Amino acid sequence: MSTIRIVVADDHAMVREGLRTMLTHQETLQIVAEAETGEQAIAAVETHRPDVVLLDIRLPDISGLDVCRRLHERFPDVHPVMLTVYEDEHYVFEALRAGARGYLLKRVTDDELARVLRSICAGEVIVDAALAGQMALRNAHATGPSHNSVRLTAREREVLAAMAEGLSNSQIAGHLHVSEETVKTHVKSLLRKLGALDRTQAVSLALRSGLLH
Repeated sequence: MSTIRIVVADDHAMVREGLRTMLTHQETLQIVAEAETGEQAIAAVETHRPDVVLLDIRLPDISGLDVCRRLHERFPDVHPVMLTVYEDEHYVFEALRAGARGYLLKRVTDDELARVLRSICAGEVIVDAALAGQMALRNAHATGPSHNSVRLTAREREVLAAMAEGLSNSQIAGHLHVSEETVKTHVKSLLRKLGALDRTQAVSLALRSGLLH
């Protein structure tokens, strides 16, 4: 398994030190540079070309969200991942719009962080599971589009149900005995039909509209 190279951007030295300690025993994860500011983070990415950038939302010069946007534009092969204390749905959606490939909370364990970063580097977009669940529950009772206005195929409904269970594209493919590319096509169709920006929002909208029970 290839090593995932990481740049950490956080203005708190204790957080950076904690991440170094967490990842010491993870042979497939390597911190190649650290940054205290957004500008330092961008410079580190330009120098080291890592696989992942772990970004705090609040940085002293420019926000992590702005850093994420700039990285997404200049380095499309790099995976920005927000690592923050903010359990705020607004931040989640803003981060995903900015090009983030993940939104994790700082309480994440070392094993969970390693697993999530591998999945992100494999093409997944991942939001902290507990936070995603809270978002879905909070939005479940909100007014949403009528299920009569959204027409899904039987296969799309199966994929949507699997997404709601938190399955990855590869897991859905195995469950439904189809290729991963086929699953990706269905996911894109679901996002378009539901008017969602990402998988988490798609599940939330589906709950609101009565497409998931």
